[in-house]
Amino acid sequence: MPVGRVQAREPIVNEIMAALVLIVVYVGAELFWSVLGGETSPEQMSLSILSAVFTWLVVRATIPHWPMARRLALCLAVCTTLNIVAQVRVSENMSRFGTVHTGSDDSFYLKSGSQFAAMLSDTNDLESYAYVYTSLPYTPHVGFIVLLGHLFSLIPVDDLSQLRLVVLLNSFAVQWLAAMVIRLGGFRPRDLGLLLLLLIIPGFDLFYFAGEVRKDPLIVLLVVALMGRMLDLAEEKATFRRLSLLLAISTALFFMRNFYLLLPAGAMILTRLHDQKGTALRRFAGRTAAIVGLAGALYLVADSLWFQELSLTNTWNMKILDRGWGAQIYNFPAIGPIVYALITPLPPPLTDLAKGAAWTDLMRSVGMAAILILIVMQGAMAIRVRAGVDKRWRTFFHLGIVIFLLSAYGSLEARHRLAALPCLVICYGIARQREAAVQQSGQVARVAAGIARPRPIALGTAVSSL
Repeated sequence: MPVGRVQAREPIVNEIMAALVLIVVYVGAELFWSVLGGETSPEQMSLSILSAVFTWLVVRATIPHWPMARRLALCLAVCTTLNIVAQVRVSENMSRFGTVHTGSDDSFYLKSGSQFAAMLSDTNDLESYAYVYTSLPYTPHVGFIVLLGHLFSLIPVDDLSQLRLVVLLNSFAVQWLAAMVIRLGGFRPRDLGLLLLLLIIPGFDLFYFAGEVRKDPLIVLLVVALMGRMLDLAEEKATFRRLSLLLAISTALFFMRNFYLLLPAGAMILTRLHDQKGTALRRFAGRTAAIVGLAGALYLVADSLWFQELSLTNTWNMKILDRGWGAQIYNFPAIGPIVYALITPLPPPLTDLAKGAAWTDLMRSVGMAAILILIVMQGAMAIRVRAGVDKRWRTFFHLGIVIFLLSAYGSLEARHRLAALPCLVICYGIARQREAAVQQSGQVARVAAGIARPRPIALGTAVSSL
């Protein structure tokens, strides 16, 4: 067999071996769930194997320039962390509420998804299948219920099995999101440790809510993917494939959280308005388009159940009927919701920690403190390297700011701010890229001016080059 053909097959063999390692970890995670009382069904195991394979293919396609070992380490770290957090959360919920869920939105999605799965089991033709959709509950998040219904129809009907399947789905979403952040933020393979640190500690809330029956990790993935595709489309020639992918992402996002569909476009408009040149008529047209887009976003926000009875007046004057110091901060005029969003979630009481029932809540508080540190570091670096010159940096900065402000003034729940975190990490990666470029150009200039000498080549490097 020719040597060239053997060398060409080696990367494929390595990729297959890496996929098998990921499959083993996925299967091990499913078996470990049985410790909590879950049943390991053949359907659940098959879905786990398929999810591992599909996740590996998607991550490989998103960051093909990363070495296989680094990609595998990324997937293993994210998958393992999420399963640990999810299993700890189930134990905490069992001790608190006597169920595997918190009884909040996750209970609603479990019930709605199970009902839709039961109705799907009674369909026998296309007409009866289409009729099932007329019985869906009125909610702007209907896409998540449809997705859960189809998935729940493949597994046993019990809360823990259904929760495990959603964790499997969210694991895929978080791993793909991590790959998207690497690609859009320009992180290099040697930055793997830094990236995992940013995702797991400041981004702990992402793993926290991914361990529940929540749609938020999928929404974060879709927002970042849509923003990335729109930026790529603005720089590349529009093709049928690229437009089809953009339409698919937009449709999925619309049925998950409708008004988020306009936020990436709004971020791009804010960026383009800053750079707009030309006649007064052209600038007027651009600003008019921005106002129309904002009006459309506000209309969709007002129509969303997330922001019930929303108006600019009652949002500005909204108060928390509580006497705690957190409520006092939130109720402060104008800036109170922003400060409240920056410091929450607050640490749990020490009495709860003594019972061992709120350790994930404590980690959320640590993550929030890490986010504040990251914001300060990002701001200092952005000023130092003039990151605002980069259009991609400005676009993700605008997107993160808009999402944060909407959630701060429209919701008390931290999960509605999740999509702002990847924007912050991507901006940090772009700023680090600019800082490395500035340092390199400065070194070259110093060498050219005779101020500094180039670094000597190591003896081993010189011998190997010969």
